[in-house]
Amino acid sequence: MKSNKISSRYARAFFDFLVEQGFLEAGRADMALLAAVNEENRELQNMLKSPVIGNRKKESILREIFSRHLHPSSMEFILLLTRNRREQYLAEIALAFEALYREHQGIRTVKLVTAAPVNEHIRKELVRRLTEDTGATIELEEAVNPDLVGGFILQTEDKKFDASLRRELDQLKKEFDVNLYIREF
Repeated sequence: MKSNKISSRYARAFFDFLVEQGFLEAGRADMALLAAVNEENRELQNMLKSPVIGNRKKESILREIFSRHLHPSSMEFILLLTRNRREQYLAEIALAFEALYREHQGIRTVKLVTAAPVNEHIRKELVRRLTEDTGATIELEEAVNPDLVGGFILQTEDKKFDASLRRELDQLKKEFDVNLYIREF
């Protein structure tokens, strides 16, 4: 079974369980903590992926690291993953869980790339319009790319709107590369 399929199934099951039990916010905080600790700690990643270390040893290590910091339901979930030999997918499950949470809460991330930093008025107006259009809570990620020359690029999960001067110049260059007045045989 593919890892993304495994991680999405476990994340969905845990998410549904937390919603049913009313511990969604605690579970989200726990999954964020797991992802952060896993990201920062190479030894933990290697331990989770190691076929040499037994499940009982992994359980005791995970219990020692996380039991004081996680909700009991989250801790039991991690131990269940370990018993089912799915602990190597823990980071991917945490990321899939965050995606489910954001979808459930109606949060969308929109990336805005501009040639120069935008002012607060433009930022607020953009977020307001995107919120009106999508009906979702918008989290705006900004980036500055001077290569755009002017304009902006707006990107959501599945759509990209490129209104940059760089794209316009590239388009004109392509049009000028084709000479309609010279016969080609």
